Amino acid sequence: SLTTLNLFRNSIGAEVSREIDDLLQQNKQKAEELENHKKEDATGVKGYALQELVNYFASSQVSASQWEILYLGSLGGSEPSTITDALCKGSAPFHLSVEENNEANWKLCHETLKEFPAAASAKRQKVEELKETITDEEKQLEALQRSIQKHKEELEELESSMRILPALEADCPAMSCLAKEISVVEDELLEAVLSCLEKDPYDFSAESDEKETRAFPPLSLVFNAVGLSSQTIACLSDLDGQEFLDSNPIALCDENLITDLTQRKEVAYLHHMLPLKQVPYSRHSCVVCDCETAEELQYLVQEHEKEDPVTSSILTKDSVSINGQHFLFLNRDDISKHFLMDISAKQFRDFKKQTQNYFWLIHKQSLLK
Repeated sequence: SLTTLNLFRNSIGAEVSREIDDLLQQNKQKAEELENHKKEDATGVKGYALQELVNYFASSQVSASQWEILYLGSLGGSEPSTITDALCKGSAPFHLSVEENNEANWKLCHETLKEFPAAASAKRQKVEELKETITDEEKQLEALQRSIQKHKEELEELESSMRILPALEADCPAMSCLAKEISVVEDELLEAVLSCLEKDPYDFSAESDEKETRAFPPLSLVFNAVGLSSQTIACLSDLDGQEFLDSNPIALCDENLITDLTQRKEVAYLHHMLPLKQVPYSRHSCVVCDCETAEELQYLVQEHEKEDPVTSSILTKDSVSINGQHFLFLNRDDISKHFLMDISAKQFRDFKKQTQNYFWLIHKQSLLK
């Protein structure tokens, strides 16, 4: 009753009473904001940005580029031929999913989106339950301040994630359908690609070859799967397996105007691993190639006591990202352009002999296992 409420307010003091009034007012404002967001979403305009979509589905371990393709529907259609072109050209990621390399492929996108409606319903139900809990606590004025604050924070988090739900529900069916179509095409191409990788990598065709005359899948699918950029893939689209493997990777990059250091080293590493049938790279593991960052590589160098001025210059250059695979293929020209401008011939010989060749030996020994 009002009398009881007033007696309660008098007993706890004016200052605490004002704090409770403020909390009640804040809760009403949150409810009004939720209703406003519902009205905004009802207009039919997308109520979320790409980054929100990626953050929402972050736990699915699917790359941001895959969600971007589904979000924008940017492949130009969902016909198998259109999807094949996109996968061949690197516009959409292609995955070499095998047992030892179970990547987050398009099938996972499809499964994640298929489960979305149930997750949205569960969140709505949880929000309503929390609202009822808060209402009861406000009416009774018996809940402690910490308990109310805890529930409000949880409600705020859920309401924040709910803002995207109406718009996602509208887009989810089309996105799910596209993910399924890409997954089907990817599975069809995967069998042929894995067969070429196992039997003879020289058999790969060129992406620029006429589709009707291709006896084998295009090498560009392998370029895509190992992480070469779409720009690099476009530069190498005229190469089949034999032309690629019979070429010098440094000359190949020069001839095709591939100037980015990391892309050049990725091409060199693939050129080395492909004839050894070590693609996907998950088939090979060594302490050098497993270093994904310069920091990890620096720890390895220190562990093996192979520090020298040239190596330190390479691994402490923040503007260039070098990993273990790249490190094996650095030459003097690379170092002088990107890390140590005035490197002498003797400095490079010492680096190659004492450090780079040492880690090359570790790498080669792991290939023999």
